[in-house]
Amino acid sequence: MSNEKMEANKDGRRIGNRILIGLIAIVVLGVAALFAWPKDGVRPASPSSIAAPEASMVNDMQAADDAQAIAPGTFAEWSAERYPEAVTFKAGELRVTVTAVLDEGMAAPEVRVTAPGMKDHVMKGELAQPTATHRIGVGRLNPQARIDHIILASYSGGAHCCTRIQVAAPLGEGFTTVDLGEWDGAGLNEFPKDISGDGVADFVLYDNAFLYAFAPYAFSDAPPLVYNLVGTKFRDVSKAPAFRPLFAKSMANSRADCITPQDDNPRNGACAAYVASAARAGRLDQAWGEMLTSYGQSEEWDLPPSCKVKAEPCPDDQQFVQPNYPDALSDFLVSTGYIPAGTQLPNVPQEDSETGGE
Repeated sequence: MSNEKMEANKDGRRIGNRILIGLIAIVVLGVAALFAWPKDGVRPASPSSIAAPEASMVNDMQAADDAQAIAPGTFAEWSAERYPEAVTFKAGELRVTVTAVLDEGMAAPEVRVTAPGMKDHVMKGELAQPTATHRIGVGRLNPQARIDHIILASYSGGAHCCTRIQVAAPLGEGFTTVDLGEWDGAGLNEFPKDISGDGVADFVLYDNAFLYAFAPYAFSDAPPLVYNLVGTKFRDVSKAPAFRPLFAKSMANSRADCITPQDDNPRNGACAAYVASAARAGRLDQAWGEMLTSYGQSEEWDLPPSCKVKAEPCPDDQQFVQPNYPDALSDFLVSTGYIPAGTQLPNVPQEDSETGGE
């Protein structure tokens, strides 16, 4: 065979191979396209036809990004005047969104709590002037809780009044609201912390029963009250020995206004708080004796009524007024739980005693 024929045969085979490879490639691409085609026969959307995220989704993402941090164990302050639009606070995985609910020129905070894996929870605060300051706090109030608690301290305004304290406590897959009620003034002076050493945060408030009881508001004094959140209920733990130092400090403060008041101010409001705190501090006899030589016998203020029977509230037909301040104070301390009924109190001043009233 000539060289020319051999070269021609090689060229033919090369062309045939190229054609065969091309056909195989076409078949492979066709099969791939067949499997990639949507089953419903709809062509895939082009990038220009993909819808943008809904505005609400964008807002939610922006709200999360704009959330203001609350340090654990602290309060953030909120007012409708300062935050006319919804604002979100964050602490770890918790998000707390506060919205102003308006009603005839007044505003109340609506607090929505969200956390991963838990149902949203809503608390509503007190209706007040838009300038009123409400406080939102986040922190662990007892070691058994698997997530932080949220405190809403909501101020209603008004003369000598009032802050309502609510707590969103974790329960199961969500939260429940535990209401501690209304308290004079700002209520909590700071976020509750453990002062007894048992790991549970202590809510330190003041016994509002003493306000107006023996003196006008401006000259009333009140002993502390201590509450713990146990599960989903508040418990008064004021009588625990661990809080004696707290009551001893309160006792010292009230004693000054009972024994040596400034500018001849009324004494009886301070003397009542002094004796009550002393009872909790284990120094009832000392305080009672000092009260006997210091109280204002001529002060013009109606004494609180006593009750002939053990009942709460006392029936109207069982109420009477004691003829003097010491007897009225003794009955008052029994009814408010500071001393047991039948406690023998000294009739003369005592030098010093560590015997308590409880």
